[in-house]
Amino acid sequence: MLTIYPSNRLEHLSALMHAVQVAQPSGVFDADVILVESPGMQHWLQMQLASAQQTPAGAISMNVNFPLTSRFVWEIARSVLGQDAIPEQSPYRREVLQFRILALFQSDAFLTRSEVAPVVTYWQNAHTSHEQTVRRLNLAVALADAFEQYSLFRPDWLACWEAGEDPIGTDTSAWQMQVWRNLVDICGPHPAQLLAKTVEVLSSTDSDALQARLPERIFLFAVNTLAPSLMAFFDALGKHCDIHFFYLNPSQAYWGNVRSDKAIAKSLLRTISGEDEDKGNPLLANLGQQGKDLFNRLVQLESLEIGAFDAPQPSNQSCLLAQIQQDIFMNEPGSLWAKDPDDSINVVSCYTALREVQVLHDHLRKLMISDPDLKARDIVVLCPEIEHYAPYVYSVFSRPSESDGSRLPCSLSDRSVQDADPLVTAFVSLLSLPDSRFSAKELVAYLKQPAISKQFALEENDVALIETWIQAASIRWGLNGTHKASMVDENTTQLSEQNSWEWGLHRLLTGLMGPDQAFFYEYHNKPYLSVPNVEGQQTLVLGKLIRFLVTLHGMATQFRQDYTMPQWVELLRSSADSLFSITAEQEYSWTLITQTLAQLLLHAEQAENSQVFCLAEIKALLMQKLSRPEVKNNFLTGKVTFCSMMPMRSIPFKVVAILGLNDDSFPRKETRSSLNLMHSDSVRQGDRSRSKEDKYLFLEAILSARQYLYLSYQGLSVRDNSERQPSSVVSQFLGILSEQYALELPVHQAPLHSYSPDNFGHLWLSTYEDAFRLAKLLQNPDSIIERQFTPLLPEHEVEDWTVEQVARCFADPLAFFTQYRLGISGFIEGQVLEEFEPFEENALHRFFAFGDALESGFDAIKDRLLLDGHLPDNEVGAHISRQWESGYELLTQAMATHEAPREHVSYQVPFGESVLMMQSHVYGAEHVMVWSGSKSDKRLVHFWLNHLVLNAVKETPISSVAYYVDWSGEPEVRQVTLPLLPSTEAKHILHKVHELLLQFLSYPTLADVRVAEKINKVFDSDTQCFDNSQLHAVFNEAIQGSEMRPGLSSSPYCELFFAAIHTDNLPIPDQSVLSLLIAVYGPLFAQCSDKKVKL
Repeated sequence: MLTIYPSNRLEHLSALMHAVQVAQPSGVFDADVILVESPGMQHWLQMQLASAQQTPAGAISMNVNFPLTSRFVWEIARSVLGQDAIPEQSPYRREVLQFRILALFQSDAFLTRSEVAPVVTYWQNAHTSHEQTVRRLNLAVALADAFEQYSLFRPDWLACWEAGEDPIGTDTSAWQMQVWRNLVDICGPHPAQLLAKTVEVLSSTDSDALQARLPERIFLFAVNTLAPSLMAFFDALGKHCDIHFFYLNPSQAYWGNVRSDKAIAKSLLRTISGEDEDKGNPLLANLGQQGKDLFNRLVQLESLEIGAFDAPQPSNQSCLLAQIQQDIFMNEPGSLWAKDPDDSINVVSCYTALREVQVLHDHLRKLMISDPDLKARDIVVLCPEIEHYAPYVYSVFSRPSESDGSRLPCSLSDRSVQDADPLVTAFVSLLSLPDSRFSAKELVAYLKQPAISKQFALEENDVALIETWIQAASIRWGLNGTHKASMVDENTTQLSEQNSWEWGLHRLLTGLMGPDQAFFYEYHNKPYLSVPNVEGQQTLVLGKLIRFLVTLHGMATQFRQDYTMPQWVELLRSSADSLFSITAEQEYSWTLITQTLAQLLLHAEQAENSQVFCLAEIKALLMQKLSRPEVKNNFLTGKVTFCSMMPMRSIPFKVVAILGLNDDSFPRKETRSSLNLMHSDSVRQGDRSRSKEDKYLFLEAILSARQYLYLSYQGLSVRDNSERQPSSVVSQFLGILSEQYALELPVHQAPLHSYSPDNFGHLWLSTYEDAFRLAKLLQNPDSIIERQFTPLLPEHEVEDWTVEQVARCFADPLAFFTQYRLGISGFIEGQVLEEFEPFEENALHRFFAFGDALESGFDAIKDRLLLDGHLPDNEVGAHISRQWESGYELLTQAMATHEAPREHVSYQVPFGESVLMMQSHVYGAEHVMVWSGSKSDKRLVHFWLNHLVLNAVKETPISSVAYYVDWSGEPEVRQVTLPLLPSTEAKHILHKVHELLLQFLSYPTLADVRVAEKINKVFDSDTQCFDNSQLHAVFNEAIQGSEMRPGLSSSPYCELFFAAIHTDNLPIPDQSVLSLLIAVYGPLFAQCSDKKVKL
């Protein structure tokens, strides 16, 4: 007998089910069969049944089976029609069917038929054989999915095809009919045939004859859609056993005839009556079409109905959410809402997905503070696409394993394992090895994977050492020249070995066996330069790196071949075993990988497919499985649950929040394939629609919220602040509240940033302490500009200051303060590994090369320049080398004008409580410096300090000159000169240098050479005053900088100390610092000259 239990609350349905189980207990060894449509619903129902079945041992739910609906129907068919006549597993399962179709596509008998010419042409038009195989596979997968839908929703088509008739009459249906007929010849009766035959037997056979073969009772729980063929199946099965159908019915009133606004509009256009129709509750009418279809089909069945509807609350005690739910329950239009909007429904507009998550967290904290009984487990957050929000969730909420009192704990469900699990991601990426460039960056990223580093016994320090070797050996990409050529095109057979792994490792190994200095050698008649960076026990690390590369190379070589499915599975397992050493935390991930491989093998064997597959096909099949949401984990874990909006997940929570209700995101767009003939057919009763499903999901969310409903979308563009529309269901919801309830529910616009002062008013609550501190500053911008750092207490100075140290401090005071006084190192990320060979000159490499050339001559480094991998290995590299040599010769010619012998000098002068030391060269009565690089602030300050020290210690004043090569065009030598400086003046300026240094060491100061140069232009030396009307403008110019000379605002250290302040309002140093800047740099700017050297 079929008994239907409708209710508007899921809790009542679970209570009813428990009551049925208690009133009609099954046999001790007979498991109850419960059909649900999602693992999440299964988990919730088990918990509900367990809590209702309290025992001395605790809450227990046992001896319950939750089979998939398709599997259950197949088993009933086997029981009714005979297990010998029907195989244990359906050969028409989609995963198996795709392999059968794939084999059929490659059979000669199929390819020669004229009807299939269009589809055969489709894959044969691909450019390469691998493209053909991928097209063929994708077609087989899509066709298997289409046939599965035909079996449920268009069984009449399949029956006509088997009879040789084509009811559709298109080219696509013609070749699909041939494919289907071939499949039926191979596999025998299909599910649609067996289902119809089962219904026929159930309808015509006496109950006593089938009773022993059928379960005593069956439960269907919270199913809100059923295909017509399945509805007929359960109707017939109900004549032989008890079927208890528990389903959510939003309304106790009859609503099978309610029509949406769209349907009414069409009707009025046809009748031109202009009369308004009573459409009942507008939310039910516009959002409940899918539920209405099920309702109308259920009322036509011969069944017993036992309702468990919740009585509505009196209107004067209802909150807005309860009132809306009550009106839906009664199927009545909304009544006038005379009260102000309460906090039961919140609609929020944000700028970005991150802000949506942040604002939600703040809102939930606010609710939990106001309601101590509200716990994290009472909250669910739904997202149309959970992957769009997953990166932000754990940056705002805390992970289940973390303990953070300021952040709510959460769990993420429905994520695909490929996106959520690093080990699975690494495994899938291995399938791209044959197409990999083997770039240094890519391979180091592999080595940083815990499972890989453990397999090759590499510690974190070892990987850092390997990165150092890669940079020293200039390894960029490619295993060798042949491999690099294969990545270009099939006509290229060989490229330069330079910058490849084989080239770089050979240099490292040769350097290991040779002296401590780099030396030249030949290998295969080609010159090489050794890299002496490996020594002692580091040899073991280098060996592990080589073993890792050999492993990857071997895998890439093997993956280029075609294999049968058993061979592929064995190869992938052995490859993973050789590359990964699974940690305890990765056991579950590894199980998923091995299970996926086992399923691929099983499905291919069940399809009797023995063909060979290429790597592209295997990768597509694995991606197909690993990209599916993993719905069995992290749902209802006692934390705030984040999950996707999935059908049949109408589980009640005190708080239901939906993020991402954007116009382009929800209802989600349905991908219509021309391959699926249902998309071109007229809609039939029971057909599934993504739009209808999503609208019903939204209605279920409204009904599932027990206390609070929270809706969020991105209503303003983060780029230009333009308005973005919410989802049509949100607009419809707000419109119904306005029309039916006379209530304009406000849409709260969240600020762009978490530290906006608006977050901390009466409406918003922010739980971020850092954001609160910034917001307090932003409330009073003037206080920010005037704000002074508390100076650090003076510390004992180092015994000696070098000119190099002071120059480094003055060139970037913020960086020096951070590193020297605060002890914060590594604030700026280290050098990123290069992925491409050099195509042009590099200024940093030129600087080091010139430094070496000035020490030992250009001839000593000329050959090394072409062999160390920093210049292109072609005529371009040779041209760059010649150009550098030309610049060096010009520089030596300029130096030759100094006839006096060169003398190395070192001096020290008193510097506060310590001394200032310098080292340089003089030619007679002239101080001379040569810069390896171009003119810079640091070099200029260094040059100036040397000049000051020399003139402070020498009885006779001395002039200074610095030479450098200008590379902005053709190389030319320029000289920076400083005239004679009296000793007393030099000492006075050094005293000011020391005072300015102490200022820089006390607190972060926005004062460097760029600032000094700008403010010097508005300083009146006669009055010793600044032009205050221009001071702020020129200071901002120095801060903002230019394209050629960036300002302080682009410095990460500036962001570290002044992040809360707009760059236009950065604080000008106080008057004492400005005066010191003029005292130190004013003479430099007045006396310094920079001109081209005439040779």
